Amino acid sequence: MAQYPVEDDAGLFEAVNYLLSGPAGLGQNFNGFSSYQPVYLTGTFRAPFVVSTTTNPPSWYVAPISINNIVRQNVVNGETANLEWTFTTPQATPPFRVGQRVDIANVTPDDYDAYGYLVLTCSTTTFQTQDSTVYPYPAYVSGGDVSLDNTDSLNSTDANARVTVQGPTEIVFISSQLALTSGYTCTTSSSFSVTVQVNRYRGFVDTKNPGAVDYLFNYDETVSEQLQIFTVGTGTGTVNCGQNIFTTVLDQPSFGYYWYICEVLFVTKPTYRYDGQGQLVTGLLYGDGLSVSGTSSNTTATYTANVVNISSSGVGGQLSVDTNGITDYVATTITVTNSGSGYAVGDTVKLLGTDLGGSSPANDMLITLTQIAYPGDAYPTQQSAGLRSLTAQVIKQ
Repeated sequence: MAQYPVEDDAGLFEAVNYLLSGPAGLGQNFNGFSSYQPVYLTGTFRAPFVVSTTTNPPSWYVAPISINNIVRQNVVNGETANLEWTFTTPQATPPFRVGQRVDIANVTPDDYDAYGYLVLTCSTTTFQTQDSTVYPYPAYVSGGDVSLDNTDSLNSTDANARVTVQGPTEIVFISSQLALTSGYTCTTSSSFSVTVQVNRYRGFVDTKNPGAVDYLFNYDETVSEQLQIFTVGTGTGTVNCGQNIFTTVLDQPSFGYYWYICEVLFVTKPTYRYDGQGQLVTGLLYGDGLSVSGTSSNTTATYTANVVNISSSGVGGQLSVDTNGITDYVATTITVTNSGSGYAVGDTVKLLGTDLGGSSPANDMLITLTQIAYPGDAYPTQQSAGLRSLTAQVIKQ
């Protein structure tokens, strides 16, 4: 780093380099985006990430739609990555946007059942998709449903910037802002969270496509985030997520080419203990969020037992346990039969050994809650963004 006063040639070199690096030594490696024009987020990483408000707003959730035909396209040596799907009943408007990823289920044969088909085109009667790899799809027989659900998945905005980090002492200074309104739909009173994040993606050369003029990027790390929790009544509506402002965010990744993007996450099954404001989040038991321990009576049976609190304010929880003749409860199969309410991440509860074919306390199952689910069945509809920006600049030390 440049020193003052300059006492030798090395110091002079560092001083000149520091001056040439830009105002206050922040460097010429500066990138960013800013806009006040309102847009809808498309629910896709496909550039430019957003669409104009003058067009039909893209939904983030589409309930299963029946399909009755699949045509394999561009088949080479019996394999293809391109498919055309036909809706059983024509839709009032095209349900999917170009670049969205849809899920397919219940097709015969089930070779077609998969998550994340990329939509290339969509009309009211058909849509075309492309997979990431070719596959020898067999002939279509019958059935099928297509759906779209961007719950619990990152969705990009156009507020983004790319920079290159060239030295171990360089720091990336990031600022970002997003005015966001979130749409939802639910059939019962529900809770959900909307998180705005600044995420870092690491670039790498696309070696599979020689001559490619751009990099590919993989998610690297969340640099900063703001979380808000909403409780709403039955129906469809919007919540105002306000101005999500990130200032003086400093990131120090290793050498590399990075893409910083402001992104949105609509969550119904959070891993958060707190809501970002220091308030404990409470909700429902979630099957994937149970960390269990204890020794069973080595029986082979399925038991349904009520949750007993050790350190928790939750009520009504009930679990089904298939012991499978296994001594260690970690290897048992557990499902939630009653999700209860008022549980929080970090709570400790138990199932009594007397309810699991053994004795208590010797065969009690001890449980720590590592995840919870929000009550209700909220899904995201449209997400609209107003004033938004993101800048990234490398500070040369």
